Amino acid sequence: MSGIEDLARNFALYINSQKYGFKEFMVYRAQAISWILIQSLGAVSTLIMVSVIYSVSSGVPGWGYFQLLALGGLVQLTSGMISFLISPRTLVRIMRNGGLDQLLLKPYNPALMIIARNAGIRSLGGAVSGALLLAYALHGAGVGLGAMLIFIPSYLIGLVALVMGVMVLALVSYVLFKDASYTNWLMNIMFDASDYPATIYGIIGSTALSILLPVTFAVFFPAAAVFGYVSAYVVLGVVLVCIAIAVMFYLSSGYLLRKYESGGG
Repeated sequence: MSGIEDLARNFALYINSQKYGFKEFMVYRAQAISWILIQSLGAVSTLIMVSVIYSVSSGVPGWGYFQLLALGGLVQLTSGMISFLISPRTLVRIMRNGGLDQLLLKPYNPALMIIARNAGIRSLGGAVSGALLLAYALHGAGVGLGAMLIFIPSYLIGLVALVMGVMVLALVSYVLFKDASYTNWLMNIMFDASDYPATIYGIIGSTALSILLPVTFAVFFPAAAVFGYVSAYVVLGVVLVCIAIAVMFYLSSGYLLRKYESGGG
């Protein structure tokens, strides 16, 4: 089977898995709508928080109201997408129950099988509300098409690196602790910290947000790029680093999956 055919087969698997997951989620529509609305509260909270900050102070130096609002919307979008694509808690629970055994026996890419199996449809409410908040803030800041052409690919590549990083962290968490509490705790702290520009945390803080999990590459740098705070060379460098990180995490996930031991039946 050629590489293109294999890619198409894996892509079709992912799409069909999401269709099934969405239909299953919508069986109880009242509950589904409630979950979506609850997940959307994060974006509302961000809007209120940023509005309060700029109503009582001059805000974050160098960042205007709409710029900080865009950063907050991007955090909500990214957090929702991570919960949708790869939930560490769900992944570890599947491994503890032996559910990963069946996935690894199927003739598909193991990493894709994990992502397809872990889809958290309910988290799309947070992702969509974050995207709407981001769009509103970018419009308010007067961001043009040229800046968006830089922002979109840099964000998507950063998101891929972050997804692979979360997957590896969840696999390591299973190997060491058979639990995902540490992973979720770390993610929550890092996303909360990312509501503000990474530069305010200094070199040590910015490095921590970039190394433990590449949250900075998926959130801060794309936001800084769209507002012109970093040069095109920095953006290119960040993109190359994200590609390297994604490949490294992908290879690491393959190694960890080969070392996987069933947790149940």
